[in-house]
Amino acid sequence: MKRLVLGSISILLMSAMVAPALKAEVVAETTPVNVSQTQTTDVPSKIAARMAVTPFNLVFLAFQGFFETQGIPSSMDFVSAYRNKQVSASDLIKIAVSMNRLPQSTLTDRGYLNAVESQLKGLVSND
Repeated sequence: MKRLVLGSISILLMSAMVAPALKAEVVAETTPVNVSQTQTTDVPSKIAARMAVTPFNLVFLAFQGFFETQGIPSSMDFVSAYRNKQVSASDLIKIAVSMNRLPQSTLTDRGYLNAVESQLKGLVSND
């Protein structure tokens, strides 16, 4: 009887692992590409859109010193600079856009700006 129960449980577990894999589909993107269109497309903005960082990651990168070469201090100096209004959310976004970490359209995205501001406030309040 124990063998039957163990065998049944094993089969159920294996089927639970295999079934999702069988359902998964790989859909290839088959959009026709015009050669002249690819030559005129803004490649940096496409790269930026792919490499876009979340508001949390943007603030985290700044805190870790990723933007030091652009004049943004790291660590507690970053927190102090934000408190003293030497660094703002829009500053971080502008720098990330210039480094192709965010698409140009992020500069006018109020939702993203508010989310970065919220992350900065959270960082300051946790200090």
